[in-house]
Amino acid sequence: MWIILAVALGILLILLCGALIAYKMTFYTDRKRHYNPDVEPNCAGDEIKLRARALALEFMKREYEEVSIESYDGLRLSANYYHAKDGAPLQICFNGYRSRVERDFSGGGKEALDAGCNLLLVHQRAHGKSEGRTISFGARERFDVLTWVKYAKERFGEDRKIILAGVSMGAMTVLSASDMDFGGNVCGIIADCPCSSAKGIIKKVISDMGIAPNLFYPLVRLGGLIFGGFDPDKADVLEHVKNTKIPILLIHGEGDKFVPISMSEEIAEASELVEFHRFKDATHGKSYIYDTERYRAALLDFYKRIL
Repeated sequence: MWIILAVALGILLILLCGALIAYKMTFYTDRKRHYNPDVEPNCAGDEIKLRARALALEFMKREYEEVSIESYDGLRLSANYYHAKDGAPLQICFNGYRSRVERDFSGGGKEALDAGCNLLLVHQRAHGKSEGRTISFGARERFDVLTWVKYAKERFGEDRKIILAGVSMGAMTVLSASDMDFGGNVCGIIADCPCSSAKGIIKKVISDMGIAPNLFYPLVRLGGLIFGGFDPDKADVLEHVKNTKIPILLIHGEGDKFVPISMSEEIAEASELVEFHRFKDATHGKSYIYDTERYRAALLDFYKRIL
């Protein structure tokens, strides 16, 4: 009996250690370590990255107002507010996984400002200047979207038109919030290279690492449940997009090796309100760099129709 109990406890301890390691690798963020001050490191010789770096550095020279709110679960969340003109529509933007919102929206944010929108660049929970330690791939972040919209309505007026935008995991965040009741203020969503589900992208990355995803993913899910307090299986964009009533502009590069374009194809099939633009050869989050004119045209056409 004692031998059986010892073996059982040993197995349990191994599972808990594995789940903790999986949680740390996938969901936990040390902001001081992950908030890289370099907007595009190690890009020498890479023309696309050099252009992206120059664009980001130029955008970061813009003046902004730092604002903050309290999340539904008590975290201090921060954002940069850029003012174009009084009474203008507001675009609220959300950064990608362990990324910087100033970098992710140095292109799309510039276009929004040039189009006459005011801009709110949100540091997602567990990123940048916002508090938090756990990334939940939209499961919790979707409620932060609701809180930021509430802040915008209180500050800029109940009739303010609002556009939600996200890149990569930020696109997951806004799409996961697409079926929420925003009181009619949110008139459009821009999603650039989103994942269709947390489970799908995590298993894809595990596979890319040469590890059997069906063997390791259960540990990742267990880590999310025990140490993150959420179920990664429920971070599913498709379930929310199916129920949305908001027009969606969906953008994805055909050369994306990190988030496969097939994930956006699934999202596009989930709702008739999705307008899907594919960008030839564009890598992850770089569609704006690969074809700036076409990206700008897609944005301006979308703004014209929803505003």
